[in-house]
Amino acid sequence: MQTKTFPSIGFPLSAATTLLLLIGQTAGAGKDGWTQLGADGDFAAWNEPTYHHIDEGSPPAVNAAKPPGQWQTLDIIFQGDYGPTAMRNIRVRPWKARAEELNVPPEGFSALFNGKDFTGWNLSPKARQFWSIDDGVLKSHGLLREWGADLATERKYRDFVLMLDFRMPTISDSGINFRRLIPEIQGFGNQEQFNLRSKGGMGHLESYYFLPQETAQKMGLKEEEKPHVRHIDPEVGVWHTVKLTMKGRTFSAEYDGEVLYDNFEYHDWMMNMEPAPIRLQKHIVVHGDNLGKENPCPIEYRNIFIKEIQPSE
Repeated sequence: MQTKTFPSIGFPLSAATTLLLLIGQTAGAGKDGWTQLGADGDFAAWNEPTYHHIDEGSPPAVNAAKPPGQWQTLDIIFQGDYGPTAMRNIRVRPWKARAEELNVPPEGFSALFNGKDFTGWNLSPKARQFWSIDDGVLKSHGLLREWGADLATERKYRDFVLMLDFRMPTISDSGINFRRLIPEIQGFGNQEQFNLRSKGGMGHLESYYFLPQETAQKMGLKEEEKPHVRHIDPEVGVWHTVKLTMKGRTFSAEYDGEVLYDNFEYHDWMMNMEPAPIRLQKHIVVHGDNLGKENPCPIEYRNIFIKEIQPSE
């Protein structure tokens, strides 16, 4: 048995997915967005196959690392078995979601972003300057030198489930802000933030990350009481999915289907219980750290959905 694997390509996997490959005679490689694989017998771009399993009982051919309905990055595998196999004119074209396929909320959720305009959002003059909409995607690529260009929802939310997709075209920094904080954290702002950073680790709850040492000592905060998350540097140029659940002072978070926080309990001196806007951060330009010499911190969002949790739930 011989197997050839083309480097990973990202696409959405539904509960039942068939990957169709164009095999046969076609006129000219590279036309209409198609790329020819293994042209003229050149297999330099092919790799040894790697396999990921949904569970122990899944066969290698499943090759999926995430549950159905979530974005996958998979290998395309050609396998010859039980005799000679010949293929030619093998081409692949990246799939791009059309605008009308985006921003449609699942059952029980509402769309915070309609994919067309900024209905439902408060925009400061800076936010109007630095955010745009392109094919159903919220984009902010410009170089911002002073804070004040975040997007904030008109409505305020206390208990909710928030789901969204984000993509960083290059190494970047951003965050999702929610609920107000009780202690004053100088230079940070008054809302909690689930950090999105493509280098240096994402998923931090910034209230604890930036909490002044004197405040932590005064409150008797122990290291084991802080929220901890494994080091994650999201791949740039790829869409990722985040799901945040806030109920009372209990917080849970998922990143691409992986549980990062499972019912973390905020201290009563940290988290305000009043509703607050959801904010999407536009980070100011970063100079001279691990994000680059001068980084405008570009960020993109889509499929921003929310479900409010009622007190009885």
